[in-house]
Amino acid sequence: MDFIDLTIGYRYGSDNPVFGVTRNAFNPKLSPGGSSSGTGALVGARGCLVGIGTDVGGSVRIPAHFNGVAGICPTPGRLSVKGCVSPLPNVIGRTCFISRGWIQYIEYIHLFGRIVSLH
Repeated sequence: MDFIDLTIGYRYGSDNPVFGVTRNAFNPKLSPGGSSSGTGALVGARGCLVGIGTDVGGSVRIPAHFNGVAGICPTPGRLSVKGCVSPLPNVIGRTCFISRGWIQYIEYIHLFGRIVSLH
């Protein structure tokens, strides 16, 4: 699978030496999205109810869209980014959720948000 490389160096996909290339939840020939593509693909494949990631330029929203699920980004500062490390100096994105759907799973999203917001 080839990644879609943009001139700024951003890739619409991810891989790691342990598990290899992340695949789209519905079609392995399609891209799974950006840096949170593993979470997007896992939620899209119904491997879990909700996932979490940080979003600056679409790192949660793009994989959610590509895998047929919802990317929910609360107001900046609402959820903790404690312990997050960024490759960009002084840039840490908003903490966001990836969920199969927001209406059906609102109680899980609410509980998860309460847990994550504890600083």
